[in-house]
Amino acid sequence: MKKHFARMMLMISAVSLQVSLAADNTDYTGKWQLVELKTNEGEILDIERSVGSKEIFQIFKDQEQFESISGKHVARGKWKLSGDKKTLSITIDGLTDTFRVVRSSRTTRVLAHESLGTLTYERR
Repeated sequence: MKKHFARMMLMISAVSLQVSLAADNTDYTGKWQLVELKTNEGEILDIERSVGSKEIFQIFKDQEQFESISGKHVARGKWKLSGDKKTLSITIDGLTDTFRVVRSSRTTRVLAHESLGTLTYERR
């Protein structure tokens, strides 16, 4: 159960990246909150029931440093955006998850994951 939760947090953390189409990493950094979680089948899930907290944040820092916050649980790792800005990878505790960038703006990020579905984040 702990491994499943850690993997889910890793994936959600990855999803919260403020992936921007800008040229430098200053547009990628910041604090993002998960506001919608949708299955690959299109079903919108209750975030608190699915993840265990409504307070799900991802913080993208300079030098590709990353923090995932779920309630009182904090995980730290690294993030990396592909050169074409279409793929986001997040590594926490040696586990790497990859997300496809669906849509990105200065205020909203939408990321897709093969098993988690689609995650929507808003800048806080």
